[in-house]
Amino acid sequence: MDAIIAIKWADLLESEEFTQGTDALCKLGRYCGLGVLCELAVREGIIPPPNPELSMNGRAWYGTDEFNGSTQSLPVAVLEWAGMWNSLGEFLSGRYEKLTIAQMNDALGYTFDELGRLIREHYDAL
Repeated sequence: MDAIIAIKWADLLESEEFTQGTDALCKLGRYCGLGVLCELAVREGIIPPPNPELSMNGRAWYGTDEFNGSTQSLPVAVLEWAGMWNSLGEFLSGRYEKLTIAQMNDALGYTFDELGRLIREHYDAL
């Protein structure tokens, strides 16, 4: 993963600007860790803001159009911009190998502060 983007992402996770949620990039104003990265991509002009016409059941649709986006995993445009290899934020090596940011956020109960610290320390494995 790109080091500068990783730092910006970790900063946002630790900022308390976003309320943490699960099972969607953003659902009813609550974000998963990957959703915060999508919001960073919106701010950086990589993707447009979520499209309300494509959003489903309160889940925000992030992406470039109806064919290149998602409510649950990173859109290709964000993945490529961030220099990540997996749309769920899977770690390639090290102590967290095979775990994903999505799992840590949704199933394992990691806080945004904990995710931010992991991203800072292991961005090169994402």
